[in-house]
Amino acid sequence: MDRREQKTITKVYAAFTSLVKSKDYANISVQDIIDEANISRSTFYAHFKTKDDVLVDVCSSIFDHVFSAHLSKEKDHDFSTSDIFEYDHFITHILYHLYDDKNLVQGVLNTTGNARFYEVFKEKSYPLMEKLVISKTLYKEGVPERLQIHQLQESFLSLITDWVLSGCKETPERISEYFFVLHK
Repeated sequence: MDRREQKTITKVYAAFTSLVKSKDYANISVQDIIDEANISRSTFYAHFKTKDDVLVDVCSSIFDHVFSAHLSKEKDHDFSTSDIFEYDHFITHILYHLYDDKNLVQGVLNTTGNARFYEVFKEKSYPLMEKLVISKTLYKEGVPERLQIHQLQESFLSLITDWVLSGCKETPERISEYFFVLHK
């Protein structure tokens, strides 16, 4: 993607983030995004088909990074020296990024767009939750693995929703601790 395309995408994401903080997702139109981003209709449609595509792209851009197997040093946290089997660091890393994007996430969770957010989150989180179960890090003997994975996803979503909607008052490390305490 060239710089001009990246600039357009960034403008659309920023416009969407701004809009979702002040309007319910159901009430946001493509025209609202176009106006807020100050781009043409043809420019919008060159990158996105619908506002749902914007929501999915925004969520994916967050989740693709945080659910990647590579942990790197970043401005407000450094998990680059973590072992790939230190799953608490992966969970904490996810929480740091959700905290960084808390205005967007809070806006989406407070609207009818939350179903799409949950859908993308579940898709992206599945491999991590599967590793937590298969590695026996969070495992319950006698319960089918697929049920355990699903339950971990739902529990993590619930924890994130509560944390973000209450203003992210506790640290990502503390929320990560809660997640593991709830499942030990």
